[in-house]
Amino acid sequence: MESLSDNLKIHLKAFLQLWLQEKGEFQELQVTPTHIVLDEAPEKIESIEIQTILQVDRRQKDFDICRRAIQRPIDNSIQRLNQVEGSDDGQLGMILRKMAKNNFRRWSVQERLETFYLLGEVLTLRGWTKRDYQVIEQHLGERAAKDVKKIARRTYELFTARGVRSICGIRPTYLAQMNGSKFYDELLPEARRIASQESSGFAGAHP
Repeated sequence: MESLSDNLKIHLKAFLQLWLQEKGEFQELQVTPTHIVLDEAPEKIESIEIQTILQVDRRQKDFDICRRAIQRPIDNSIQRLNQVEGSDDGQLGMILRKMAKNNFRRWSVQERLETFYLLGEVLTLRGWTKRDYQVIEQHLGERAAKDVKKIARRTYELFTARGVRSICGIRPTYLAQMNGSKFYDELLPEARRIASQESSGFAGAHP
Protein backbone atom coordinates (compact mmCIF):
# COMPACT_ATOMS: atom_id res chain seq x y z
CA MET A 1 0.00 0.00 0.00
CA GLU A 2 2.89 2.37 0.75
CA SER A 3 4.00 2.12 -2.88
CA LEU A 4 0.75 3.77 -4.01
CA SER A 5 0.53 7.54 -4.31
CA ASP A 6 -1.89 9.47 -2.13
CA ASN A 7 -3.77 10.53 -5.26
CA LEU A 8 -4.28 6.91 -6.31
CA LYS A 9 -5.37 5.93 -2.79
CA ILE A 10 -8.03 8.67 -2.83
CA HIS A 11 -9.39 7.47 -6.17
CA LEU A 12 -9.30 3.85 -5.03
CA LYS A 13 -11.31 4.79 -1.95
CA ALA A 14 -13.96 6.52 -4.08
CA PHE A 15 -14.06 3.55 -6.44
CA LEU A 16 -14.43 1.01 -3.61
CA GLN A 17 -17.25 3.00 -2.04
CA LEU A 18 -19.16 2.97 -5.33
CA TRP A 19 -18.34 -0.70 -5.93
CA LEU A 20 -19.77 -1.71 -2.53
CA GLN A 21 -22.94 0.27 -3.29
CA GLU A 22 -23.49 -1.09 -6.79
CA LYS A 23 -21.89 -4.54 -6.89
CA GLY A 24 -25.22 -6.33 -6.56
CA GLU A 25 -24.73 -10.09 -6.72
CA PHE A 26 -21.10 -9.86 -7.83
CA GLN A 27 -18.74 -11.18 -5.16
CA GLU A 28 -15.34 -10.52 -6.68
CA LEU A 29 -13.69 -7.95 -8.94
CA GLN A 30 -10.36 -8.50 -10.68
CA VAL A 31 -8.39 -5.90 -12.63
CA THR A 32 -5.86 -6.99 -15.26
CA PRO A 33 -3.93 -4.81 -17.73
CA THR A 34 -6.62 -5.52 -20.37
CA HIS A 35 -9.87 -6.43 -18.59
CA ILE A 36 -12.06 -5.96 -15.54
CA VAL A 37 -13.52 -9.31 -14.49
CA LEU A 38 -16.65 -9.54 -12.31
CA ASP A 39 -17.39 -12.88 -10.65
CA GLU A 40 -20.82 -13.72 -9.27
CA ALA A 41 -20.45 -17.48 -9.28
CA PRO A 42 -18.21 -19.98 -11.10
CA GLU A 43 -20.74 -20.24 -13.89
CA LYS A 44 -21.36 -16.49 -14.18
CA ILE A 45 -18.40 -14.29 -15.05
CA GLU A 46 -18.55 -10.91 -16.79
CA SER A 47 -15.46 -9.51 -18.50
CA ILE A 48 -15.17 -5.88 -19.60
CA GLU A 49 -12.31 -4.54 -21.72
CA ILE A 50 -10.31 -1.79 -20.01
CA GLN A 51 -10.43 0.30 -23.20
CA THR A 52 -14.24 0.29 -23.04
CA ILE A 53 -14.08 1.92 -19.61
CA LEU A 54 -11.37 4.39 -20.62
CA GLN A 55 -13.41 5.57 -23.60
CA VAL A 56 -16.61 6.33 -21.67
CA ASP A 57 -15.91 10.05 -21.19
CA ARG A 58 -14.61 10.53 -24.73
CA ARG A 59 -17.63 8.84 -26.27
CA GLN A 60 -19.98 11.03 -24.23
CA LYS A 61 -18.08 14.08 -25.48
CA ASP A 62 -18.41 12.85 -29.07
CA PHE A 63 -22.14 12.27 -28.54
CA ASP A 64 -22.56 15.81 -27.20
CA ILE A 65 -20.84 17.17 -30.33
CA CYS A 66 -23.25 15.20 -32.52
CA ARG A 67 -26.21 16.43 -30.52
CA ARG A 68 -25.17 20.06 -30.86
CA ALA A 69 -24.68 19.54 -34.60
CA ILE A 70 -28.24 18.37 -35.20
CA GLN A 71 -29.58 21.30 -33.14
CA ARG A 72 -27.97 23.92 -35.39
CA PRO A 73 -30.19 25.89 -37.78
CA ILE A 74 -30.01 24.81 -41.41
CA ASP A 75 -26.98 26.30 -43.18
CA ASN A 76 -28.11 27.08 -46.72
CA SER A 77 -24.55 27.90 -47.80
CA ILE A 78 -23.64 24.19 -47.68
CA GLN A 79 -24.17 22.56 -51.03
CA ARG A 80 -24.78 18.92 -51.81
CA LEU A 81 -22.20 16.90 -53.70
CA ASN A 82 -23.26 15.82 -57.15
CA GLN A 83 -25.32 12.66 -57.16
CA VAL A 84 -23.58 9.61 -58.55
CA GLU A 85 -24.84 8.69 -61.99
CA GLY A 86 -25.40 5.24 -63.45
CA SER A 87 -26.94 1.94 -62.39
CA ASP A 88 -27.04 0.79 -58.77
CA ASP A 89 -24.05 -1.46 -59.39
CA GLY A 90 -22.17 1.36 -61.07
CA GLN A 91 -22.95 3.82 -58.28
CA LEU A 92 -21.86 1.37 -55.60
CA GLY A 93 -18.57 0.67 -57.32
CA MET A 94 -17.84 4.34 -57.99
CA ILE A 95 -18.50 5.38 -54.38
CA LEU A 96 -16.34 2.57 -52.99
CA ARG A 97 -13.49 3.41 -55.36
CA LYS A 98 -13.55 6.99 -54.06
CA MET A 99 -13.46 5.77 -50.47
CA ALA A 100 -10.60 3.39 -51.23
CA LYS A 101 -8.33 6.22 -52.38
CA ASN A 102 -5.45 7.10 -50.06
CA ASN A 103 -6.55 10.73 -49.80
CA PHE A 104 -10.16 10.00 -48.75
CA ARG A 105 -9.31 10.58 -45.09
CA ARG A 106 -8.01 14.03 -46.01
CA TRP A 107 -11.32 15.10 -47.51
CA SER A 108 -13.32 17.58 -45.46
CA VAL A 109 -15.71 16.18 -42.86
CA GLN A 110 -18.66 17.38 -44.95
CA GLU A 111 -17.37 15.68 -48.11
CA ARG A 112 -16.80 12.40 -46.30
CA LEU A 113 -20.20 12.56 -44.60
CA GLU A 114 -21.95 13.11 -47.91
CA THR A 115 -20.03 10.23 -49.49
CA PHE A 116 -21.15 7.97 -46.66
CA TYR A 117 -24.68 9.27 -47.18
CA LEU A 118 -24.58 8.39 -50.88
CA LEU A 119 -23.30 4.91 -49.99
CA GLY A 120 -26.09 4.50 -47.44
CA GLU A 121 -28.65 5.65 -50.00
CA VAL A 122 -27.52 3.06 -52.55
CA LEU A 123 -27.34 0.28 -49.97
CA THR A 124 -30.82 1.17 -48.68
CA LEU A 125 -32.29 1.00 -52.18
CA ARG A 126 -30.62 -2.38 -52.66
CA GLY A 127 -31.79 -3.74 -49.29
CA TRP A 128 -28.48 -3.92 -47.38
CA THR A 129 -27.65 -7.32 -48.84
CA LYS A 130 -24.88 -9.68 -47.85
CA ARG A 131 -23.59 -9.53 -51.42
CA ASP A 132 -23.14 -5.76 -51.21
CA TYR A 133 -21.33 -6.15 -47.89
CA GLN A 134 -18.93 -8.53 -49.61
CA VAL A 135 -18.36 -5.91 -52.32
CA ILE A 136 -17.47 -3.38 -49.60
CA GLU A 137 -14.99 -5.89 -48.15
CA GLN A 138 -13.41 -6.38 -51.57
CA HIS A 139 -12.85 -2.65 -52.06
CA LEU A 140 -11.98 -1.53 -48.53
CA GLY A 141 -10.85 -4.65 -46.69
CA GLU A 142 -12.52 -6.85 -44.12
CA ARG A 143 -11.48 -4.72 -41.12
CA ALA A 144 -12.87 -1.47 -42.52
CA ALA A 145 -16.08 -2.91 -44.01
CA LYS A 146 -17.95 -3.22 -40.71
CA ASP A 147 -17.37 0.40 -39.71
CA VAL A 148 -18.07 1.69 -43.22
CA LYS A 149 -21.41 -0.11 -43.30
CA LYS A 150 -22.36 1.27 -39.87
CA ILE A 151 -21.34 4.84 -40.75
CA ALA A 152 -23.17 4.69 -44.09
CA ARG A 153 -26.39 3.48 -42.47
CA ARG A 154 -26.30 6.01 -39.64
CA THR A 155 -25.31 8.92 -41.88
CA TYR A 156 -28.15 8.09 -44.27
CA GLU A 157 -30.64 7.87 -41.39
CA LEU A 158 -29.48 11.18 -39.88
CA PHE A 159 -29.45 12.99 -43.24
CA THR A 160 -32.90 11.64 -44.03
CA ALA A 161 -34.20 12.83 -40.65
CA ARG A 162 -32.42 16.16 -40.35
CA GLY A 163 -31.24 17.24 -43.78
CA VAL A 164 -27.83 17.33 -45.38
CA ARG A 165 -27.18 20.98 -44.50
CA SER A 166 -27.65 20.53 -40.77
CA ILE A 167 -25.11 18.01 -39.50
CA CYS A 168 -21.78 19.15 -40.94
CA GLY A 169 -19.95 19.01 -37.59
CA ILE A 170 -20.27 15.25 -37.12
CA ARG A 171 -17.15 13.22 -37.83
CA PRO A 172 -17.75 9.78 -39.36
CA THR A 173 -15.74 8.16 -36.56
CA TYR A 174 -18.23 9.52 -34.01
CA LEU A 175 -21.00 7.57 -35.71
CA ALA A 176 -18.88 4.43 -35.97
CA GLN A 177 -18.01 4.38 -32.27
CA MET A 178 -21.36 5.51 -30.87
CA ASN A 179 -23.29 2.97 -28.82
CA GLY A 180 -26.36 1.69 -30.66
CA SER A 181 -28.78 2.78 -27.94
CA LYS A 182 -27.28 6.30 -27.87
CA PHE A 183 -27.82 6.62 -31.62
CA TYR A 184 -31.21 4.95 -32.06
CA ASP A 185 -32.82 5.86 -28.72
CA GLU A 186 -31.46 9.40 -28.32
CA LEU A 187 -29.71 11.06 -31.28
CA LEU A 188 -31.90 9.92 -34.18
CA PRO A 189 -35.25 10.54 -32.40
CA GLU A 190 -34.04 14.03 -31.42
CA ALA A 191 -33.04 14.76 -35.02
CA ARG A 192 -36.52 13.75 -36.17
CA ARG A 193 -38.18 15.82 -33.46
CA ILE A 194 -36.20 18.96 -34.34
CA ALA A 195 -36.93 18.52 -38.04
CA SER A 196 -40.63 18.11 -37.27
CA GLN A 197 -40.63 21.29 -35.17
CA GLU A 198 -38.90 23.25 -37.92
CA SER A 199 -41.31 22.04 -40.57
CA SER A 200 -44.20 23.07 -38.30
CA GLY A 201 -42.79 26.56 -37.82
CA PHE A 202 -41.40 26.01 -34.33
CA ALA A 203 -37.69 26.00 -35.11
CA GLY A 204 -35.59 26.36 -31.99
CA ALA A 205 -38.42 25.52 -29.61
CA HIS A 206 -36.78 22.80 -27.57
CA PRO A 207 -38.73 21.50 -24.58
